[in-house]
Amino acid sequence: MPLSKVNDVSFSHSVWERMLNTGTLMVESAAENGQLVIENIPKVEQVQREVYRLHDEDDAFRRARSRGLDPSPPTNES
Repeated sequence: MPLSKVNDVSFSHSVWERMLNTGTLMVESAAENGQLVIENIPKVEQVQREVYRLHDEDDAFRRARSRGLDPSPPTNES
């Protein structure tokens, strides 16, 4: 799923999953597929934040490129 198509990222976890520090990640997309659901994600809250961070970074890169600037491509560094 391209980052540019991501509309929303959410997670859920039961009490048991919270104790195990896992959960379910739901990624809403404007693409044809609609929604991606991945279960049993370790540290699901951190994964959600990272997807949002990558989306924002990709969005800034695309805006700069559309203005004719020569931006550095997004990196995968945390």
